[in-house]
Amino acid sequence: MQFKKYIYFSIFLITFSFPALCQDLKKVKNSADSLFAQRKYLESFGYYETILKNDKIAPDMLLKMAYVKEGMGDYTMALYYLNLYQLNFPNSLILKKMDKLGAKYNLKGYEFTDYEYFASIYNKFGDQISYIFLGISLVFFLYTSFRIYKGKNYSRSRLYLVLLVLLFSYGFINFGIPSYKGIVNQDHIFLMDGPSSGANVIAITQKGNRLNILNKDKVWYEVLYEDKPAFIKKNYLLTIVNSRNAEQFNLFSILYNNSKIVYWKTKEILKELSTLRD
Repeated sequence: MQFKKYIYFSIFLITFSFPALCQDLKKVKNSADSLFAQRKYLESFGYYETILKNDKIAPDMLLKMAYVKEGMGDYTMALYYLNLYQLNFPNSLILKKMDKLGAKYNLKGYEFTDYEYFASIYNKFGDQISYIFLGISLVFFLYTSFRIYKGKNYSRSRLYLVLLVLLFSYGFINFGIPSYKGIVNQDHIFLMDGPSSGANVIAITQKGNRLNILNKDKVWYEVLYEDKPAFIKKNYLLTIVNSRNAEQFNLFSILYNNSKIVYWKTKEILKELSTLRD
């Protein structure tokens, strides 16, 4: 009985405290905007940072935070906020701005490409796009199934095409377009050839460089460096995530790990078969 009372009280507290929190954050943002307009940039940044820590974002807020950090010469954090903007509010002008800022400081990983823009658009509207494809595929699948049921002729190639689109739709809904990135937050960071401090150093990367993330464990990220896998400690990377692509990344990481296991097991089996033949 006491436990039920505790649950009801918790639900009541959350229900009525959430709108109050939103109202408080709105007041904080208004104060921050007012300070920014008065060119009190550092004071306004503190308020914006409080809002961001509560997982609330607004496009103008992120741009102002990037502006403040760029003005302070902190190009790493400026790029971080621009990346967060691009993840949540895709805009080709922001991609060009990051490309320009990256070139100014000789940074890697910010080259403007059509794929980057398409991936960011998908990250924003991915659910709608996927469900549209899924709906079209289901209509064709049901139509083909009905023709088979009625004993009418059907095209196998069309059926295979529909199944393929269904498979892709499932993949997009669950994993999206792999585009998980992080920004190096310190200078002279070692990239290793394995997830261990005793592994070989394959490169030294600089503060501000952006890396594609392939996988993660408790201590390390597996990243792409010059199209080759490498490992970097988690505390040296600012990950560019929101709630949607964080969930996708966890799923993608599981899939990636399983595919690696299958690859190495298959390689071992083929090696053993080759030995037996010899």
